[in-house]
Amino acid sequence: MFAVKKNFSFFSSLRGYLSLLSIILLLIGFLAPRRFYAQEVNAWATTPLSSPLWEGTKDKFQLQEGVLSLSDSAPQARNNRAWLFYPYAPSPSQSLQGEITFNFTPTSYNYFYLLLFPYTPQVITSEGVHQDYVALLVGKDKVTQWVTVRTTKKAEGQCSLSLLSTLLSDSPLYNFDTTPNHLAWRLSWSTNGECTLWLNTYNSLRKEMRRIGSLSKEESLKPIDAPSQWGVYFCYTQRNAKAWQLLNWKNTESPSSIEDPTPEEEQSLFYDLSYAPQRLTLQCKRTFATHRMRATLEPYDATIRPAKEGDLLHLYLEKPLLAGRYRLTLTELYTIEGNPLPEESFIFSLEEESPPPTPIEEPQGDEHPLLSEVMYYPRLGGSEYIELFNPSHTSLDLSLYGIALRNEGRLGKIYPIRGKNTQIPSGQYKAITPWSKDLIEHFATPTDSLIEVSRFPNLPNHKGQIVLLRLADTLCLEEVIYAPEGKERQEELQGMAWARISFEKPAEEPTNWYRVRGDQFYGSPGRHNTAEEEFYNENEKNSETPRTPQEVARFVLRNEREKGFRATAFWYNTSGERIALYDQQQLLLWCRNLLNGKGELPYRAPHTLLILSVELRTGAMKKSRKMHLFFR
Repeated sequence: MFAVKKNFSFFSSLRGYLSLLSIILLLIGFLAPRRFYAQEVNAWATTPLSSPLWEGTKDKFQLQEGVLSLSDSAPQARNNRAWLFYPYAPSPSQSLQGEITFNFTPTSYNYFYLLLFPYTPQVITSEGVHQDYVALLVGKDKVTQWVTVRTTKKAEGQCSLSLLSTLLSDSPLYNFDTTPNHLAWRLSWSTNGECTLWLNTYNSLRKEMRRIGSLSKEESLKPIDAPSQWGVYFCYTQRNAKAWQLLNWKNTESPSSIEDPTPEEEQSLFYDLSYAPQRLTLQCKRTFATHRMRATLEPYDATIRPAKEGDLLHLYLEKPLLAGRYRLTLTELYTIEGNPLPEESFIFSLEEESPPPTPIEEPQGDEHPLLSEVMYYPRLGGSEYIELFNPSHTSLDLSLYGIALRNEGRLGKIYPIRGKNTQIPSGQYKAITPWSKDLIEHFATPTDSLIEVSRFPNLPNHKGQIVLLRLADTLCLEEVIYAPEGKERQEELQGMAWARISFEKPAEEPTNWYRVRGDQFYGSPGRHNTAEEEFYNENEKNSETPRTPQEVARFVLRNEREKGFRATAFWYNTSGERIALYDQQQLLLWCRNLLNGKGELPYRAPHTLLILSVELRTGAMKKSRKMHLFFR
């Protein structure tokens, strides 16, 4: 009995140890870091943005009903940045997928990165914390690109991003050239380590996941085996500060058929369809017989001739296609063995070509025109105009820009600047008007400083808001609001232009504009604006002869608008020796710099006296006006 009892005690103890071990393992499993992604669940969707799990510019986002939205309530005109990260734990999952919508056309000013997963551990340097990611970029190329990037998080809460390399790019056939846009993606890993990217841009041609390409056994681009973060990074303009939504972002816990093509993709014989003048081309997935194939294109009433070339099927068209929506149907398809295949159908659209991209379409800094002067309430029988200035170092083509009015925050119809002589040289002015003859006769505006357009916005006489925008992406470049000042009556403003004082200050600032009064000839379309404080002075009006350098400068600049204007300046020393000569352009530049506090004198020894002699004449003057000033 004793021996039996001993054996029983041994097994009882063993069961106890096993039970205790099971409890310990359960506790370890419970206390171990939990995955932030459960199968087929967006775990982040139930985590409020106030949670410390979120990292980034959280005040620029909203999370409502499981949808993460960009929502910047106080954006600047351009170059806004927003970013957000959320943690996840790596798992043996074989797929990563997500879905977004955005209501803008991607440009160099409006783009975003989807930071899918990091493939390197964090590196801490004096500049911040660096980490390299595999990401999707939607930017100025207007297609989805599979890229690698480096993020740098700084101690002051900032984050910067730099592009390292481009792995794959989607076909231009599926670009984001309209709005709204919709993108779904999927990354899947095979058992041998091959990573494949699938995309769905919900293009009318094909509305299912398309295989973009694979990276074979890229050890260096695998997700790191440590808790990490996914994220989003944005650059956007004021107009698009609330134009992006994340609908879905998750890991799937188990490998599934998601790694394989969808049934629709498996059945289709073709990858893509592209159009060239009088030819449609389809890229084939596999070989098939074409000798009995019939191609039907609707609407189209001419002959279609098919021709096979390698993995490409060309459909040569007797007549070129016009802009519009088409349906292509292929019937009588057979395998090489003679087995019938289902018919194929494609729906696609052709649009009229937009102006070709130029450096102006994607300007850097201030390489675009600026609003300079507006005549919104012309005299009786006069013409409205909007003057633009080119601050860049190169010539600009104004046909790439347009004018619109904004009413109660809403942008109205866009009027492209279409006409002759749309090139505006560096540092010059151009007046846009529906009637150039009035500006030539009334303001003596040179014809090469005018663009007469057939379509022009009807500017309100009392108050309004004018917008200058770029046609390529409807980006609002500048806006000006005009309205009566104080107790001014509407009829008192008739015939007076609204002119900008400084191009260094934003056009949106009301104090940067002034009313062009009668003594300034009411406007200067196509010419330089002289700032309000530069010439309207009661003491000066009562004095016939300018007595100070500033008065001389104002007098010269005021007469610059006159017909037959000619001016020259001579600098002398007290011995009567001429030490410098300023031609007309040099004199005008010196006058403007002087009024801005930057006017410099010709080189001279300290404490010597210089004499400035200015000779000025216009067509209305009987003889030249001479002014002499002394400078020490």
